Amino acid sequence: MMHPSPDLPPRWPHCGRSAAQAAPVGCRGIHVPGHDACLAHLDDAERTAYLATLAPGSDIDHRGTVFTEELLSELLTSLRDLATDRPCLGRAQFGGARFSGDARFGWAKISGDASFNGVEIGGEARFNGVEIGGDAWFDGVEIGGDALFSGADISGDAWFDGAKSGGHARFDGTKIGGHAGFRSAEIGGHTSFDAAEIRGHAGFRDAKFNGDAWFSKAEIGSYAGFRGAEFSGDVSFSQAKIGGDAWFDGAKFSGDARFGGAEIGGDASFSEALIGGECLFLFLRYGSLSGSSLVWWPGSMGLCAGGGVRAAVTGWGRVPGRGRCSARACVVPGSGAGCGG
Repeated sequence: MMHPSPDLPPRWPHCGRSAAQAAPVGCRGIHVPGHDACLAHLDDAERTAYLATLAPGSDIDHRGTVFTEELLSELLTSLRDLATDRPCLGRAQFGGARFSGDARFGWAKISGDASFNGVEIGGEARFNGVEIGGDAWFDGVEIGGDALFSGADISGDAWFDGAKSGGHARFDGTKIGGHAGFRSAEIGGHTSFDAAEIRGHAGFRDAKFNGDAWFSKAEIGSYAGFRGAEFSGDVSFSQAKIGGDAWFDGAKFSGDARFGGAEIGGDASFSEALIGGECLFLFLRYGSLSGSSLVWWPGSMGLCAGGGVRAAVTGWGRVPGRGRCSARACVVPGSGAGCGG
């Protein structure tokens, strides 16, 4: 997602404070209702009065606003439900906002959609255990530190297309009721989706994982797309379940790629994928698997698995119940018998 030009005003009525010849738009924060300034530029009395009007479940719109950790804490405190000790928001709109430190939304409850498109977070994005009743939009978000979403529960879709995290990304145990999109996302550290549940499809096309990536025991209800994705570290899909097709065409695996115990309900495709380390498909279940122009770099392991496999390989692999086999061109019937090379 492209960030808006600083020379163009936002689509909402904006604060405009600190405008100058070099930055004529000034502050991009949306007006607080009843004021001509954003939340960050209200004086103390005005901010206190506004926060007093909020209650758990209120809709929030602070697009384009600059938040310090203290200002965000004040806002979420005003929305805290005393019975659950959790901040409770209705619809949450923070698109284009900037968080100078950490963005701490952990364990908050958002009953409607949550929009964080184009947000800049200088520190960590802390959304552990957050509940979002609608869709979650994080397209183009830029996070300086870790992206922490472990245990989050999102009822609708979750979109992170073009998102960037300078640190690790943690989605362990995250539940997404709809589809998930991470197209062209980039993670600077390790990525973990262990035991995550995505009921719809999951798209990671052209995503870049600069550390290890773990999808062990993850469940994806529909197809999973990793076309053109780049994995700089090791990758594990051990015991993962994908309800539809799994596409890894053109993906690049610099380290090991392990799919032990994975179940794919549809077809699996690795056409023109590059694998630099060990690749293990042990007890993989799927409809059919294709790998035309599949390439292993020197010293790596090859592909050889049961269930109707046809692939050009240059290493060695395993067939369920058949042990190891050497193969250059491997064809394995549905029964798992045979592997020629």
